[in-house]
Amino acid sequence: MIRALMACAVMVLSIPAPAFASTGPSIEKIISGTAREERYIIREGAEIYDRKDGPVHDHGHIRGTVEIIPALSDTDWTVIATCDGIGYMHSADLAAEEPAPPEPERKLRSLGTFRLTYYDPHPCCGSGNGITASGRRAEVGRTVAISKKYAPLGAHVIINGHEYVVDDRGVTGRTVDILVSTHKEAKKKGVGRAEVYLVEGMR
Repeated sequence: MIRALMACAVMVLSIPAPAFASTGPSIEKIISGTAREERYIIREGAEIYDRKDGPVHDHGHIRGTVEIIPALSDTDWTVIATCDGIGYMHSADLAAEEPAPPEPERKLRSLGTFRLTYYDPHPCCGSGNGITASGRRAEVGRTVAISKKYAPLGAHVIINGHEYVVDDRGVTGRTVDILVSTHKEAKKKGVGRAEVYLVEGMR
């Protein structure tokens, strides 16, 4: 218990944490359970007591990381140490924080160098209704047109470090037509060349 309290004194957060109150709003304080090597979050509406089934403990604003004391905890009650003292809370109010799923490994395959052109939904450049060949609405910063010979609809491609989605057709050969906001912008960008990478497994 003493070790837990001493550890609490040095683990101070730079951002003030919300107050614990018996009738307070959602408590979103993250608990760092160093002894269990796990992370926990207090469920909404949780209360912290002076003792088991005793009066609600007035912790005020927590000034450091809350640490669990496993040796004093059991199935029904979890004992925690804060910079304001010892508190008891129902174990049911403490949920293990689910680890984020690992990011799938993204593999890039070069499709080679393509001619870059630019278009907009203006009638002289596109259909005029903003709907692409995939059925999705065209979106600046996302939509590109590529021949089906090189990429299926819905494929993700990387061009000059930016990720786009192949939602449109209407081009032939080694050309990528990139959607921009206005007809003026499309004319200003003109024609360029860049290597195009296909993000494999992204559809």
